[in-house]
Amino acid sequence: MILHSATAAAAAPSPKSARRKRWAATTPAHAAAARNIRSAAGSEQENWVTILEKEPSFFLKYRYWILSLIVFILAFLHLLFGGIDPRSDFWEHTAVIRELATHPFYPNHPQFLLNVQHPFFSPFSLGIAWIVIITGLPSATVLTIFSFINLAFFLFCLKLFTDSLLNKRASFYVLLFILLLWGYRPWLWSSFFNLDSFFCTFSYPSFFCISLTFLSFYIYTRILLYNKMSYYILLLLISIFILITHPFTAIFLYIGLISLLLYYCNLSQYIKYLLLISLIMSSFIISFAWPYFPLYRLISSNSSEFSYLSYELYRYFPIRIFPALAGVPLIVLRLRKNYFDPLGLMFIGLSSLYLYGFISENYNYGRQISYIVIILQMCIADWVAAIETRYLSGGYNKLLTRYFNLGIIAFSIMIIGTLVMHGYSYIIHWKRNYSYHNFVFLSGYTSSVRLENCMDASGKFRQKLRR
Repeated sequence: MILHSATAAAAAPSPKSARRKRWAATTPAHAAAARNIRSAAGSEQENWVTILEKEPSFFLKYRYWILSLIVFILAFLHLLFGGIDPRSDFWEHTAVIRELATHPFYPNHPQFLLNVQHPFFSPFSLGIAWIVIITGLPSATVLTIFSFINLAFFLFCLKLFTDSLLNKRASFYVLLFILLLWGYRPWLWSSFFNLDSFFCTFSYPSFFCISLTFLSFYIYTRILLYNKMSYYILLLLISIFILITHPFTAIFLYIGLISLLLYYCNLSQYIKYLLLISLIMSSFIISFAWPYFPLYRLISSNSSEFSYLSYELYRYFPIRIFPALAGVPLIVLRLRKNYFDPLGLMFIGLSSLYLYGFISENYNYGRQISYIVIILQMCIADWVAAIETRYLSGGYNKLLTRYFNLGIIAFSIMIIGTLVMHGYSYIIHWKRNYSYHNFVFLSGYTSSVRLENCMDASGKFRQKLRR
């Protein structure tokens, strides 16, 4: 028995040998080899299919979609009882869409009577503007309706990406941690997904871009594993869209694609490296031809005013993200098992840019902290899901497994109940219900109407002041 165990242990591949085999895979069947080696390196994916087919309860099997439904309801309650804060960027995006709907080919500034370009004239805003033109609905109404489509698309893309890279049980914990695993007073900025910022920004273009980024990671994984070369065209179009609409998210996209390439392919597969380099360069070249504003000038310029505002992203950041910092040692463990772990490489790349922004005083790179937190939250979710998989795989005492199963259900119900009470607080405490109809008269001061119409709007404005 002892000799048999020693022989089996000697035959089992070590993590280092698994990494060498994965890096040395050169055959067209490298996809299957990569998946086998990932299991040998400790990713614990070999029993996912059998475990998922024998889920202990309906709730555990569909808990991600149950949580997604609750998030969707919370978003609806937020708009219904909380309204849209006049201080949010929603109204600036609405003005941009209205201007593009009025002058789709030669728009003026959306807020001032100036014939100048605006960096919010993105493909996202142009697409919503054409919906406004076709339907005839107000731009604020169309953007509000599309925000729910945006939210559903985000939940779908997040599920696709996490299932393709992490433990199959991790998607529920990823969504849960993205909303709740934050510290004291997290930032209320776009691309930040804490519970307060999430429901204020899910109508923004940046929210749509992060969904496309997760979708791009999934598509690129399919390309590398199954040689779906035709998907490169779709990936190029998505990268162009993201680069023009939200360049900060494009940085996350490119770092993620490079990390996935290093994880799945070795240097001998230089064709795929050349294809990715060509894709990134082509996306920049084509994006620079965008006619609505000069993208090159936007990227190369370092606005001192916006950089000063972005300094807020460096202040007290350990306090604001301290629960997610538990993922740092998990990143180290993942990199020890596999030097080319994609989440580890993404974390290194994004953290380097974040540190560079502080050293160079170009604080615009501070926006990468939101994606760093997402990576840490994903690592924690994958670790928790791996523990859950081990307990529910049947390798432990059946009584212990049953109690663990009940504990998971109780924990999930408690968290979901917390979110439900958070939504109920909208009904109890939020008394203001903002309506854009109260601010329509301000459209007389924008460039979407003739200059002479502004005189009538000015008179109405004076009357409102007198009242």
